[in-house]
Amino acid sequence: MLQACLALLLLLSSIASSAAAQEDVQAQLTMLNQEMEQTKGALADLSKKIGELRIDLSTAQRGVAELKAQAEQAQREVVALAEQRTALDREIASLDYSRDKLADLMRRRVRMLYMRRDEKPMQQILSVAGVGDVAKSVFYFSKIRQADQAALEELKAGTQRSAIKRSQVAQIESKQRTARGRLEAKQAALKAKLSERQRLMDELKAQQTSQEEGLLRLKAQALRLESVLVSLMQGGAQEQQPRRASATRQRSSFEQFDGLGLRKLKNSLQQPVEGKLLLGFGKRLSTADQPSKGQLYATLAHAQVRAVAAGRVVFIGQVPGVGQVLIIDHGARTYSLYGRMSEVGVIPDEELEAGTELGKVGEPDASGATFYLEFREGGQAFNPGSLLN
Repeated sequence: MLQACLALLLLLSSIASSAAAQEDVQAQLTMLNQEMEQTKGALADLSKKIGELRIDLSTAQRGVAELKAQAEQAQREVVALAEQRTALDREIASLDYSRDKLADLMRRRVRMLYMRRDEKPMQQILSVAGVGDVAKSVFYFSKIRQADQAALEELKAGTQRSAIKRSQVAQIESKQRTARGRLEAKQAALKAKLSERQRLMDELKAQQTSQEEGLLRLKAQALRLESVLVSLMQGGAQEQQPRRASATRQRSSFEQFDGLGLRKLKNSLQQPVEGKLLLGFGKRLSTADQPSKGQLYATLAHAQVRAVAAGRVVFIGQVPGVGQVLIIDHGARTYSLYGRMSEVGVIPDEELEAGTELGKVGEPDASGATFYLEFREGGQAFNPGSLLN
């Protein structure tokens, strides 16, 4: 009798120690989850800033391209105006040359017609045979003089028009050069802004990479703590061989299952049992009880239990207060826990499809409950009713 009492005391002490360790690990896991949520929030803020900065960069790049196109167009116009001004300079020079040449021709004609080396003008006129010839010569000379003078005036007018046009072209050219200078200054300022935005983008991306790496480290730590938590549950429990694995030692697998996770399978999960829901998540059977971390069901005795979704069996064993428990990893750090099972028909590390038969429930207790279901994510229990139809 004494030995039995001592054994019971040792078992109770082991369970209490295991429970305390579980609470400590659970507290650490809670802190890690909070830190991960903060990191996710920081990542979300960084992603938002990067998105806004991408839009700003795109706008600035379009602005630089537009200013560059405008500056190039202004440069083409400046070149065209310079060519036009040069052409007008040549035209003015040509008109000046023609005018000077005509004036020289007029002077030479006068000397040739009215003067001789050995005669004075009056002697040349008097030497003409007759008065009619003199009058005729004077008339012709007058007409030639008028024509030369008209041509000379036309050349002068053409030169003036070209000079005015050249002045106008020079003014337009000067304005275009000024406009091009302003465009180039704007382009340089926008390029500097673009460079600064790009530097800021690189800094934000570096921060994002650092935060993502930190989040991965936190997830790895959380996974290790979850593994420790399962180990503590297993360590404080009695080992029981599954009926399909008589030669296989019970163990738990901590390698994550490559699945979508329970949350992404919302409304497509299988019902674990056929029966009535007695107690929902967060409810109490009595005021003295703690809020439930799962759901209690009333079913027929020895009713069949099925997997709610595809996953890998990571634990099978006795857990105080829940009886024989089976835990399935569904990926994305989500797990389903099936308690109060009288029979288990799967083995650890076995990969299952949704709806796979896991075993059977036991006899009902005083409240009529025969089965317990719990969903966990990152070590935290959450409401199964939020995902099950």
